[in-house]
Amino acid sequence: MDSRGLLNQRVKSYEIKRAAHARTFDSQDRKGRTLGLAVVILTTVVGTSVFTSLNNDPSLAATLTVAILSILAAVAAATKEYMGYDKRSIEHRQAAADFGRLRNDAQEMLASGKITAESVKTLGDAAESLDEREPALPKKAYQEAESWVKEQRPEIWAPEPDDTSPPGGRRP
Repeated sequence: MDSRGLLNQRVKSYEIKRAAHARTFDSQDRKGRTLGLAVVILTTVVGTSVFTSLNNDPSLAATLTVAILSILAAVAAATKEYMGYDKRSIEHRQAAADFGRLRNDAQEMLASGKITAESVKTLGDAAESLDEREPALPKKAYQEAESWVKEQRPEIWAPEPDDTSPPGGRRP
């Protein structure tokens, strides 16, 4: 495979990984926010219920309800911390940005026509370094991103052999 073909292949790979990490970031961020909101709501209800019950003689049903809500709040908070949604979403956002930069660099090389063995190797080394430290992608996110690139970014999926313009387009 010639250098141009290799770069086109890398542009496609980088765009798929960028889109997959962007999707995973969105998913992890949404899960973290949802669990965080649940913790806030549950702890607020428990706190309010405790103060209300101090003024009255609480029934057994009210006491059990407050106890169950308190346990649910603790479980939700522990789950949010254990799953690390916030940290993982940040890692995926960074990986998406990094793969986007690699894609842009490869597209610039293709557009300029200044493709040297050294520049292709430098780009490959940067990608290899990123591959080693990127967070794991769920298989489903990768497959969805691959389908998205194929459908929405045909100029990246199957570029014209003589196309030297950098592809434009939308983000997922």
